[in-house]
Amino acid sequence: MLDQYTLLIAIGIAAAGLMLTLLVTWIGARRDSYLLSWGAGLGLIVLSVLVYGAFSTPYVPALQFVAFELLISGSALVHVGAVQFRTGRIGIVGPVLLWVGTTLPLALAFATGYSGVGTMMLNLGCALYFSLAGYEFWRGRAEAPLAMWTQSLLYWLTGASFLPCAAVLLLDGKLVLGERPSNWAEDLNSLVIIVALAGIGALALAINQQRITNAERRRASTDSLTGLLNRRALFGTVPTEALPEGLAVLMFDLDHFKTINDSFGHGVGDQVLRQFASILDDSLRAGDQAARIGGEEFCVVLQPLSRDDARLVAERVRARLAGLPALSAGFGPPTVSAGLAVVESAGETFETLLARADAALYAAKQAGRNCVRGGDTDLAA
Repeated sequence: MLDQYTLLIAIGIAAAGLMLTLLVTWIGARRDSYLLSWGAGLGLIVLSVLVYGAFSTPYVPALQFVAFELLISGSALVHVGAVQFRTGRIGIVGPVLLWVGTTLPLALAFATGYSGVGTMMLNLGCALYFSLAGYEFWRGRAEAPLAMWTQSLLYWLTGASFLPCAAVLLLDGKLVLGERPSNWAEDLNSLVIIVALAGIGALALAINQQRITNAERRRASTDSLTGLLNRRALFGTVPTEALPEGLAVLMFDLDHFKTINDSFGHGVGDQVLRQFASILDDSLRAGDQAARIGGEEFCVVLQPLSRDDARLVAERVRARLAGLPALSAGFGPPTVSAGLAVVESAGETFETLLARADAALYAAKQAGRNCVRGGDTDLAA
C-alpha cells in the first residue's frame, strides 16, 4: 500500500499540473474567468498540501489550521469557477457568506483547542463545496450531457470521499488531535482526489474547447449586430431540392434607412436594426428562420402555412415596427416594406421563390413603402 506522504505528493503534482494548464489556457482566453478561478483554487490546494505534508511532524495545530484554511479556500474557488462556467458570472456576497460559514467553525474549533473538531469541520466544508460544484455541472448538463454528467459524478465522488474522514474522527471520539489523522478514510480520500483531478481536468479542458468551437461556429453563422442568421447560414438551412408546398419567404427592407443614419447617426441606425431583429425573432414559430442578408435587408423563411397566415405574420411585423416611438418629432417611427412569396406548386426552388419575394418587395417600395405586397391580395398600411 502507498503511504500517506506518497499520496500527498501525488495530489500536489496532479493539482499543480492542472493548475498550470488552466492558467495557461486562461492567458489565451481572458474572457473565460472560470479558468482563472479554477487555477487559483488549485493553487491554494497545492499550498495546502505542501504545508500539511511538510509540517505535520511534530503536530502543530496552528500549522494544521493554515493548511486547512488554504484547502477550504481553494475548494471554495473551485465551486466559484463551476458557477462561472455555467452562468458566465458570479456574485460576491453569496460566495463570501458561504466561505465565512465554512471557515468560521473551523477557526473557532482550533482557537478553542479542539483540533479534531476543526478537522471534521474541514472535511464537511470540502464535501459541501465539491458537492455544490458537481450540482452546477449537473444543472448545465444540457450543453454537453455525457461530459457534464461525468464531471458532476467526479465532483460528487470527491465531495463524498471527505465524509468518511469526518465520520471516523467522530466515531473514535477524537475531538483533540495530537498527530495528523492516518486511517483508511484518509487514504481513500487521497486516492479519490488523485483520480478525480485527472478526470476533472481532462473533461474541463474538453468542454472548454467544445465551447470555443461552438462559439466560432455561431460567429460564422450569425450576424454580429442583430444575432440573426447571416446570408450564408440561411441559404445553408434551406433545402436545395424542390420546396414543400406552403413554404413562404418574406423579404423586408427598412424604409429610408440611409436617411436615418445620415440624420441621427449610425448608433441610432444600429439600434433600429436590433429592434427590428428582436421583433422578427418574437414573431416566428419554432422551425422558422430569420436572417439579415444585407445592410437593412432581412429575409424570413416560414415553414408551410396558408398564404393568409403568411401575410398576417408580415403585417404583424410591419405594424409592430411602425408602433415604436418616433425617432424625432418630424421624422416619425421607423417603418419597413415587405414582399411575400409562397410555394404554390411542386418543383419550385428557393431561388425562384426568393426572386418572387424580391419582386413583391420592390412593388411595396413602389406603392409608397410601409406596406406588404405579394400574391393576389395586398395588405397596405
